Amino acid sequence: MTEETVQGAARPLPTGPFWIAVGIACGWIALLALLAWRYSNPVTLNIEQILSSDRVLIGRVVPSSKDSAAKSGSRLVIEPVQDVPESKSDWPVEDGQPVTISNLDETPARPSRAYLFPVIEDPEQSGSFQVLSADLVDGSLLIYPLSDESIHQLQAIKGLRSGQVVPRPKRQAIPD
Repeated sequence: MTEETVQGAARPLPTGPFWIAVGIACGWIALLALLAWRYSNPVTLNIEQILSSDRVLIGRVVPSSKDSAAKSGSRLVIEPVQDVPESKSDWPVEDGQPVTISNLDETPARPSRAYLFPVIEDPEQSGSFQVLSADLVDGSLLIYPLSDESIHQLQAIKGLRSGQVVPRPKRQAIPD
Protein backbone atom coordinates (compact mmCIF):
# COMPACT_ATOMS: atom_id res chain seq x y z
CA MET A 1 0.00 0.00 0.00
CA THR A 2 2.56 2.47 -0.99
CA GLU A 3 0.21 4.36 -3.27
CA GLU A 4 -2.75 5.44 -1.33
CA THR A 5 -5.45 7.61 -2.91
CA VAL A 6 -6.83 10.27 -0.68
CA GLN A 7 -10.43 11.07 -1.39
CA GLY A 8 -11.37 14.78 -1.34
CA ALA A 9 -7.81 16.07 -1.49
CA ALA A 10 -7.55 19.61 -2.92
CA ARG A 11 -6.15 19.95 -6.40
CA PRO A 12 -3.67 22.70 -7.11
CA LEU A 13 -5.20 25.86 -8.60
CA PRO A 14 -4.76 26.28 -12.33
CA THR A 15 -2.02 28.68 -13.36
CA GLY A 16 -0.65 30.41 -16.40
CA PRO A 17 -2.74 29.95 -19.55
CA PHE A 18 -5.97 29.38 -17.63
CA TRP A 19 -5.86 32.82 -15.98
CA ILE A 20 -4.88 34.48 -19.25
CA ALA A 21 -7.97 32.95 -20.89
CA VAL A 22 -10.17 34.08 -17.97
CA GLY A 23 -8.75 37.60 -18.23
CA ILE A 24 -9.38 37.78 -21.98
CA ALA A 25 -12.95 36.49 -21.55
CA CYS A 26 -13.71 39.02 -18.79
CA GLY A 27 -12.21 41.84 -20.87
CA TRP A 28 -14.29 40.81 -23.89
CA ILE A 29 -17.51 40.69 -21.84
CA ALA A 30 -16.74 44.11 -20.31
CA LEU A 31 -16.09 45.60 -23.77
CA LEU A 32 -19.36 44.20 -25.13
CA ALA A 33 -21.28 45.52 -22.12
CA LEU A 34 -19.71 48.97 -22.57
CA LEU A 35 -20.60 49.04 -26.27
CA ALA A 36 -24.17 47.92 -25.58
CA TRP A 37 -24.60 50.57 -22.87
CA ARG A 38 -23.00 53.37 -24.93
CA TYR A 39 -24.58 52.78 -28.34
CA SER A 40 -27.92 51.12 -27.68
CA ASN A 41 -31.28 52.85 -28.11
CA PRO A 42 -30.41 55.65 -30.53
CA VAL A 43 -32.89 58.51 -30.75
CA THR A 44 -35.44 58.01 -33.53
CA LEU A 45 -37.93 60.77 -34.24
CA ASN A 46 -41.58 59.84 -34.74
CA ILE A 47 -42.26 61.01 -38.32
CA GLU A 48 -46.04 61.22 -37.89
CA GLN A 49 -45.70 63.31 -34.73
CA ILE A 50 -43.24 65.72 -36.38
CA LEU A 51 -45.33 66.11 -39.55
CA SER A 52 -48.54 66.63 -37.53
CA SER A 53 -47.05 69.31 -35.30
CA ASP A 54 -47.38 73.04 -36.01
CA ARG A 55 -43.66 73.50 -35.37
CA VAL A 56 -40.71 71.84 -33.68
CA LEU A 57 -39.11 73.99 -31.03
CA ILE A 58 -35.47 73.38 -30.17
CA GLY A 59 -35.18 74.57 -26.61
CA ARG A 60 -33.77 74.17 -23.16
CA VAL A 61 -36.02 73.72 -20.14
CA VAL A 62 -35.73 76.75 -17.86
CA PRO A 63 -35.04 75.69 -14.27
CA SER A 64 -37.60 77.11 -11.86
CA SER A 65 -34.87 78.79 -9.79
CA LYS A 66 -33.78 80.82 -12.85
CA ASP A 67 -37.26 82.07 -13.62
CA SER A 68 -39.70 82.36 -10.75
CA ALA A 69 -42.55 82.41 -13.25
CA ALA A 70 -41.35 79.15 -14.82
CA LYS A 71 -43.96 77.26 -12.85
CA SER A 72 -47.36 78.84 -12.58
CA GLY A 73 -49.75 75.99 -12.02
CA SER A 74 -48.79 73.42 -14.63
CA ARG A 75 -47.19 76.00 -16.97
CA LEU A 76 -43.51 75.43 -17.77
CA VAL A 77 -41.11 77.46 -19.85
CA ILE A 78 -38.42 76.68 -22.43
CA GLU A 79 -35.87 79.01 -24.04
CA PRO A 80 -34.00 78.66 -27.36
CA VAL A 81 -30.60 76.98 -27.44
CA GLN A 82 -28.22 79.80 -28.31
CA ASP A 83 -25.49 77.74 -29.99
CA VAL A 84 -27.86 75.86 -32.35
CA PRO A 85 -28.86 77.99 -35.38
CA GLU A 86 -31.87 75.77 -36.11
CA SER A 87 -33.41 76.71 -32.75
CA LYS A 88 -33.95 80.32 -33.86
CA SER A 89 -35.48 79.54 -37.26
CA ASP A 90 -38.77 78.14 -35.95
CA TRP A 91 -38.94 80.04 -32.65
CA PRO A 92 -42.39 81.65 -32.32
CA VAL A 93 -41.42 84.79 -30.40
CA GLU A 94 -38.97 87.51 -31.30
CA ASP A 95 -35.68 88.07 -29.52
CA GLY A 96 -35.58 84.48 -28.25
CA GLN A 97 -37.99 85.10 -25.40
CA PRO A 98 -39.00 82.00 -23.40
CA VAL A 99 -42.07 80.06 -24.54
CA THR A 100 -44.67 78.45 -22.30
CA ILE A 101 -45.56 74.79 -22.92
CA SER A 102 -48.65 73.88 -20.94
CA ASN A 103 -48.09 70.12 -20.69
CA LEU A 104 -44.32 70.11 -20.30
CA ASP A 105 -44.64 68.64 -16.82
CA GLU A 106 -46.16 65.50 -18.39
CA THR A 107 -42.99 64.87 -20.43
CA PRO A 108 -39.68 63.42 -19.25
CA ALA A 109 -37.98 66.83 -19.75
CA ARG A 110 -35.36 67.78 -17.16
CA PRO A 111 -34.30 71.32 -16.25
CA SER A 112 -31.33 72.79 -18.15
CA ARG A 113 -31.38 70.01 -20.77
CA ALA A 114 -32.01 70.70 -24.46
CA TYR A 115 -34.70 68.88 -26.46
CA LEU A 116 -36.71 68.92 -29.67
CA PHE A 117 -40.34 69.71 -28.80
CA PRO A 118 -42.99 68.88 -31.47
CA VAL A 119 -45.73 71.33 -30.47
CA ILE A 120 -49.15 72.65 -31.43
CA GLU A 121 -50.73 75.88 -30.27
CA ASP A 122 -52.59 75.46 -26.98
CA PRO A 123 -56.30 75.98 -27.76
CA GLU A 124 -57.02 76.93 -24.13
CA GLN A 125 -54.17 79.42 -23.58
CA SER A 126 -53.29 82.07 -26.13
CA GLY A 127 -49.57 82.34 -26.84
CA SER A 128 -48.87 78.98 -25.24
CA PHE A 129 -48.06 75.61 -26.79
CA GLN A 130 -48.62 71.91 -26.05
CA VAL A 131 -46.34 68.97 -26.83
CA LEU A 132 -48.19 66.94 -29.43
CA SER A 133 -49.16 63.39 -28.44
CA ALA A 134 -47.35 60.71 -30.46
CA ASP A 135 -50.51 58.61 -30.95
CA LEU A 136 -48.92 55.63 -29.25
CA VAL A 137 -50.84 53.02 -27.30
CA ASP A 138 -49.89 54.59 -23.98
CA GLY A 139 -50.50 58.17 -25.23
CA SER A 140 -46.94 59.25 -24.50
CA LEU A 141 -45.79 62.80 -25.07
CA LEU A 142 -42.49 62.28 -26.87
CA ILE A 143 -39.71 64.84 -26.80
CA TYR A 144 -36.25 64.16 -28.16
CA PRO A 145 -32.80 64.91 -26.68
CA LEU A 146 -30.91 67.44 -28.77
CA SER A 147 -28.01 65.91 -30.70
CA ASP A 148 -26.48 66.18 -34.18
CA GLU A 149 -28.35 63.02 -35.18
CA SER A 150 -31.73 64.32 -33.97
CA ILE A 151 -31.16 67.62 -35.85
CA HIS A 152 -30.33 65.66 -39.01
CA GLN A 153 -33.44 63.48 -38.64
CA LEU A 154 -35.55 66.62 -38.11
CA GLN A 155 -34.14 68.20 -41.29
CA ALA A 156 -34.83 64.99 -43.22
CA ILE A 157 -38.44 64.87 -41.97
CA LYS A 158 -38.95 68.55 -42.84
CA GLY A 159 -37.53 67.66 -46.26
CA LEU A 160 -40.28 65.03 -46.61
CA ARG A 161 -42.85 67.74 -45.93
CA SER A 162 -41.38 70.06 -48.58
CA GLY A 163 -40.46 67.30 -51.05
CA GLN A 164 -36.69 67.83 -50.68
CA VAL A 165 -34.25 65.06 -49.91
CA VAL A 166 -31.65 65.78 -47.25
CA PRO A 167 -28.46 63.74 -47.73
CA ARG A 168 -26.87 62.12 -44.71
CA PRO A 169 -23.76 63.94 -43.53
CA LYS A 170 -20.55 62.29 -44.66
CA ARG A 171 -18.54 60.76 -41.88
CA GLN A 172 -14.88 61.64 -41.88
CA ALA A 173 -12.42 58.82 -42.12
CA ILE A 174 -10.30 58.16 -39.07
CA PRO A 175 -6.65 58.86 -39.91
CA ASP A 176 -4.28 55.91 -39.64
